Amino acid sequence: MWLRLFNYFKAVRSFIYALTAFLCIVFIIIFSGIYKKSHDLIINVMYEQAESYFNLIVKTRAWNANSGGVYVIKDRDVESNPYLEKLGIKPDINCENGIRLTMRNPAIMTKEISRLMESSGVTFHITSLKLINQENAPDEFEKQSLRRFEKGEKKVWQIDRKGDTPLFRYMAPLYIENSCLACHANLGYKFGDIRGGISVNIPIKRIDAQLKNSRNILILTAFGTMVLIITVIYFMSRTLVLRLEDARQKMRRQALVDELTQVYNRRFLMKKLKSEFDRSLRYESRLSLIMIDIDHFKNINDTFGHLFGDVVLLRVAQIIQANLRGYDVLARYGGEEFVIVCPDSTVDEANAVAERVKEKITKEVITDGAHKASLTVSFGVTERRLDDTLDTLLSRVDTALYQAKNTGRDRIVIL
Repeated sequence: MWLRLFNYFKAVRSFIYALTAFLCIVFIIIFSGIYKKSHDLIINVMYEQAESYFNLIVKTRAWNANSGGVYVIKDRDVESNPYLEKLGIKPDINCENGIRLTMRNPAIMTKEISRLMESSGVTFHITSLKLINQENAPDEFEKQSLRRFEKGEKKVWQIDRKGDTPLFRYMAPLYIENSCLACHANLGYKFGDIRGGISVNIPIKRIDAQLKNSRNILILTAFGTMVLIITVIYFMSRTLVLRLEDARQKMRRQALVDELTQVYNRRFLMKKLKSEFDRSLRYESRLSLIMIDIDHFKNINDTFGHLFGDVVLLRVAQIIQANLRGYDVLARYGGEEFVIVCPDSTVDEANAVAERVKEKITKEVITDGAHKASLTVSFGVTERRLDDTLDTLLSRVDTALYQAKNTGRDRIVIL
């Protein structure tokens, strides 16, 4: 029901809608910012971790290259690097004690370190667009990264969710140094060229789940907060609108109702009388009027004071109202005068109403605790005639009341 009240207050309704929309947008922005900040924080941690792995591998490779390669004992689990022989480098050395050593150059060392790290899920991959070893062929991410390095980019990363395990993929370029030329000069590289890159792949299944969980929690929190705010706005606006409606009804009533007697005022009477008069003409129905005046009311004011006079007016209005039919309309016409509009009523029916009201008022002893008064009242009664206008109808009922007062009061005159 209360929603219908907004129809009376379109400005309030528009304000409530605008406020709700504004707050929803604000909270969406706030929670989106919180999510982005937490997301970026986790990404930065992953980025720094991947960068640390990359730098460690690069430094290890530099140590290897600057040392002219590192030799390890060759056994059944260690094989010689066949690509070194293609470059004119003999990978194996026989020692005097019978132990055989084989060279681990930076490329194969990177691959073997990657194998050692597989148990933790972290892997490294050295690759290039100019391959010596086809096993180092780049995948699509690495290929795109290498092309971007050629255009000047220094680092590339992305989150890859294509496989069963989501990965944080990081890649940075490898530059030709003097120690690299021994193996790579024949491929056309010179000092400072980008000869490839190393990609670092870190599994982020747990972290990715945390990101999704954080996102879901933030969405639920944002939704719950917005629902709470909308609910608060709902009840606050409901209270506001109900109070505004109550104030509107009071103002409307004050505009239509006499403040002292709490019956309709003259303004409403004239509007209602015109409406009933027009309806009577349109449907050729009966319409009667009763005008009432309290006899010797000036003496009551002079004797007991105006405050008691107000008590008398209120009580008379209450008695009249209590003895009317459901469709009769009572209004204070002015001073101590009242008018009763009797729709669909003959003059005899109106006279019966006047007789009943007169009897009740005459029997009443009105008191405020300090003063008492018994009253008589005079009545003028008339019915609409075929040649009547609203003015002639009012004039005739006023004349009937005037005759009642001039012929002794305490009586009903019908014209």
